[in-house]
Amino acid sequence: MHDDNSPSTSTDSSYVTIATARTSAAERHIVILELLASHGHVQVTDLANRLSVSEETIRRDLRVLERAERLSRAHGGAVPVRVTSLAAADPEGRALVDQISNQLPDEGAVFLGGDVTGEQATAMLADASKLEVIVSRLDVAISLSSLVDLPVRSLGGEVSSSGEQSGEWSRLELEHIMVDTAVVFVTGFTEQGELMARPSDAAVLRTALRRAHTRVLALDSGSIPASHFTVFAHLTDFDVVVTNAEARTDESSPLAAVPTLIVASAP
Repeated sequence: MHDDNSPSTSTDSSYVTIATARTSAAERHIVILELLASHGHVQVTDLANRLSVSEETIRRDLRVLERAERLSRAHGGAVPVRVTSLAAADPEGRALVDQISNQLPDEGAVFLGGDVTGEQATAMLADASKLEVIVSRLDVAISLSSLVDLPVRSLGGEVSSSGEQSGEWSRLELEHIMVDTAVVFVTGFTEQGELMARPSDAAVLRTALRRAHTRVLALDSGSIPASHFTVFAHLTDFDVVVTNAEARTDESSPLAAVPTLIVASAP
């Protein structure tokens, strides 16, 4: 005989798993992936309530699942993994982005420019909640607007085939913005430590760096020739340079002169 006062049960296995006290990490991961498959997204706060664990535990679970390429972290939660997700990229690339994330302020305006990709920007801002993001690439603006719950401002201006927005329109937009931290991604530098860009892009990057309180360089290892490009900055113009383990950092390298150098290495 059924007792009306007894706790209700359900044949829904997801519900039973969620309602079980003191679930293991493996059980939590199953629940998270089931909810992600059924809803298309999950939120840290909701998962913590459902599973009766702290939000930090859920964030740790999401990081584990992202490293396993089962999901992509987004602002306040996670979304299904995409083929182009940074979680599927090389470990060095992920380590570089993680170190850049550590340089961002808790709140304020952040400029992202240079060779940054949508995947890098999304991963970098996954845990941010009080930032306003200014980007100079149209594709990055679109990626961020769909995956993070943050104000995203696209500079406008001339759009190149690569998605970079540049020219006088973009530069003038930046002249009226105070930037807390400017992050510029580059793939290399000259033997003199100079950073290069197309002339129209260089003007925008110079303005962003001049308007920024803190300047951070994300440097993928390598070097590039100076021909056909314009210098927009020198390595020593940046407060922090984050590079990967492949970069040459001995005394003969221009990197030896930067104020703060962080070498990001994969675990």
